[in-house]
Amino acid sequence: MAARKKMPPWLTAVLVLVLLALVAVVGMLLPAQQDRPVLRAAVPNVTFEDFPAAPALPAIEPAPSPPPSHVNVKPRRGVALIIDDVGYDLDALRRILSLDVPVAISVLPDSPHAGEAAEMAHEAGQMVMLHLPMEPDTAKYRDQMDAAFLRVNMSQAEMQQTFMRDLTRVPYVEGVNNHMGSHLTRLPDPMAWLMQSIREEGMFFVDSRTTASSVAAQAAQAAGLPWAARQIFLDHHLDAPYMHGAWKKAQACQAEGRACIIIAHPHPETVAFLEWQFSSGHGLALKPLRQLLHPGHMLAGAGKVSAEALAAGNPAQVRAGKVQ
Repeated sequence: MAARKKMPPWLTAVLVLVLLALVAVVGMLLPAQQDRPVLRAAVPNVTFEDFPAAPALPAIEPAPSPPPSHVNVKPRRGVALIIDDVGYDLDALRRILSLDVPVAISVLPDSPHAGEAAEMAHEAGQMVMLHLPMEPDTAKYRDQMDAAFLRVNMSQAEMQQTFMRDLTRVPYVEGVNNHMGSHLTRLPDPMAWLMQSIREEGMFFVDSRTTASSVAAQAAQAAGLPWAARQIFLDHHLDAPYMHGAWKKAQACQAEGRACIIIAHPHPETVAFLEWQFSSGHGLALKPLRQLLHPGHMLAGAGKVSAEALAAGNPAQVRAGKVQ
C-alpha cells in the first residue's frame, strides 16, 4: 500500500490565509445587513439607587399643616406609580406608555434621550418629572457622579445653577424627585435651598426616600410645596417573588383606602411584570400622582404661581412660555 503523501507546508499556509480572508470579508458584510435604528442607549452598569435595602417609611409622615381656607383639598386615597431613571431605553418607555394607565415619567437629565423621552411622555398625556441626581452615601457611586448631580459641598448659588441646568434638559417638567441622594437628602440646609428653587418654578417634590434619614419631605412641606413621599419600591430586587410581594402591599394600601406611591424602574423584568399585571386583570386602579400630593400652602405671588393655580391644574401649563 502506497504511503499517503503529506500536504506541503506552503500549501497549508496558503489555505489558512484564504480562510482568514473569507472570515474577514464576511465580518465586513454583516454590519451592513444589521444596520437598524438605535432604540436604546447602553444603560450604565450600576444600580440606579444607592441604598443596600429599600428603606421603609417611618410610622408617621410629617404632619401636613392645615390648608388655607381657599384651597379645596380632596382626601388622599389610592395608589400612584412613578417610573424613575427614564431616558436610556426608549423601547421600554414605549411599552410603559402603552399600558394606558396614569403614570409619572421621571427623566434623568444626563441621560442620552432625556428630551425625546419627555416629549414621548407628554404626547401620551402622562406627567413628566425631573429625576434630579443627588450625592449618595456610597463612595462607589460618589466616584461616578457627573455634572448633573447636586453635591454636599455646593453653595446655594451653585446648587440653584445645577438644578436649573438639569431642568433645561427635560421639557414639560411638573415636579421633581431625587435620584440617589442618600447623603444629600439628610442635610437640612441643602434641602431648604433646593425647595426654594423648586418653589420658584411652581413645581412639586416627591421624596424618593433612598435613606430613612431623609429630611427632603419635611423641607418641601416647610417651603409650602405640594409634596409626597415614596411608600413602595416595586423592583428594588428584580426577582418575581419580591415584585409580587411589593405589588401585594400596594393592593393592600388601595383596599384600606390609604395613599401610597410606588416607584419602579424601566428594567426589562419590571416592564414585563407591569405588562402582565395590567393585562391579566390583576392591575391596580392607579390614580394620577397629583391626586396623592399633600397640598402646597404657598402665598399668592410668593413664587411664579399661586396656591390657587397649583391646586387647579398643571404647573407646566400655568408657566406658559417657559416650557415649549
